[in-house]
Amino acid sequence: MIHFFDKKHLRRLLREQRSMISPTAQQQISLKIAQTIIRLPEFRAAKRIACYLAQENEIDMLPVMQKAWESNKKIYLPVIQSLKKGTMDFYEYEENDPLIENRVHIQEPEKHTEKLTYPWTLDLVMMPIVGFDEACHRLGRGGGYYDQTFSFLKNAEKKHRPFLIGVAYEFQKVENINANEWDINPDIIVTEEKIYSNQ
Repeated sequence: MIHFFDKKHLRRLLREQRSMISPTAQQQISLKIAQTIIRLPEFRAAKRIACYLAQENEIDMLPVMQKAWESNKKIYLPVIQSLKKGTMDFYEYEENDPLIENRVHIQEPEKHTEKLTYPWTLDLVMMPIVGFDEACHRLGRGGGYYDQTFSFLKNAEKKHRPFLIGVAYEFQKVENINANEWDINPDIIVTEEKIYSNQ
């Protein structure tokens, strides 16, 4: 287990480790994690699921998306907002829909108004992870997009609350991540070895 507390250094170190994973290993581990996720009651009950498109050897969400489509669930992908800095909207994504590259070189669905949804209307959200600890504190890519977009979860009065799932390789677990008060952490984190819960 890595013992290091500087987030910037830790993020770089873990990204370097992740870059060394072979495409075959990435796909095998992604499939194993997907099999765990699709057995969860939260997945079975969900109708509106937000995923992400993997980059830099992240866990690939395509097997989860395929199972969702087979089960007549809707898949949404994040799209960086141009009006409110540091936040995302979510647009429905169907298999083979065209994608465009955004300003930070991430593929996004095209912005068709009829496919737009809002974070608080989602049932289930998959969150990419760079590092995490056993308490489900999450180290993300560094932009704070998920923290700002899901900041409404700090309001306990919200009636509809999406269930957040972080997905990561087991080696991304560290001893401790110093959490900030504005951090939004997953309800659970799924790796190829186990499920971590913040409950």
